[in-house]
Amino acid sequence: MKKIAFTVAFGSDIYINMANCLKKTVNLYSPSVDFKIFGEGFYTPFNSKLKDKNQLPKDFKYPKLEIFTKLNDPDVIYMYIDADSFVFGDLNPYFDLIENDELIIEYCYSGKNGWAGNKDLDFVNACEKAGIKGMKPYSINSGFMIWKNQKKCFEYALDLIKNKTIDDAKGRVGDEYYLCAGIQLAKTKIKPLNYNEVKIGKFWNGKIRYKNKRLICSSYPANDRIIQHYGNSNYFNVEVKKVFKSLNSPYAKYSYYKTLRIWLINLLKSIGIQNTGITKIIPFKK
Repeated sequence: MKKIAFTVAFGSDIYINMANCLKKTVNLYSPSVDFKIFGEGFYTPFNSKLKDKNQLPKDFKYPKLEIFTKLNDPDVIYMYIDADSFVFGDLNPYFDLIENDELIIEYCYSGKNGWAGNKDLDFVNACEKAGIKGMKPYSINSGFMIWKNQKKCFEYALDLIKNKTIDDAKGRVGDEYYLCAGIQLAKTKIKPLNYNEVKIGKFWNGKIRYKNKRLICSSYPANDRIIQHYGNSNYFNVEVKKVFKSLNSPYAKYSYYKTLRIWLINLLKSIGIQNTGITKIIPFKK
């Protein structure tokens, strides 16, 4: 069985730089894994309609889902890793966790607590208003996935993101609502991501530091995270920059604003203030 790990990157040089650095870490720490970057040329180009001023950020996110629909070779196990990540270990054992027709993804029942515990994000109600019926209160994080023989959930998600607007703060900007709905509509066989098996760290949840040519994070004192998902908002963090520099990987130059912004984010985190408006991710610009 062939194994392919990949990421998706298009548009801003920031995302291309992140993807290329991720590829370097995979080649260095998991050299036997075939790693690919899918970008322009692998999806239907943005048409003139997307230049309309009334377009939403989510309208530029369909390429990721379209690429997923094309990765359905029955003799391949696919692993997706968000571009804003580093890999510092062997990925091979994670491919062995998947069974036929499964999708491994963080898939959590939220109940009345809101999407990922955010009560301001009512996924079910927002979908209902958009005409997407029968949804259950689950939330996902699509930064890491493994699948074999999946297509329908991605096709549903692609159709939804192109033709519906799930109109709340998350539905207007990203693709995860649409993928979560696609998973449910397709009745996809989910194997919930086990973070004790797959060593992924969400490094935006803690204070990060560069040490021994990799990142460490206060949220993971055991320092055992093989996949370090540092997050878009940390791209201009000086500690993340050190990883790029250690790998001689292309990196966008600092601007005064972005340097000040990261300094302020880290200061707020150091005194226990999280999820402020200033920590919103760097917006995509075509």
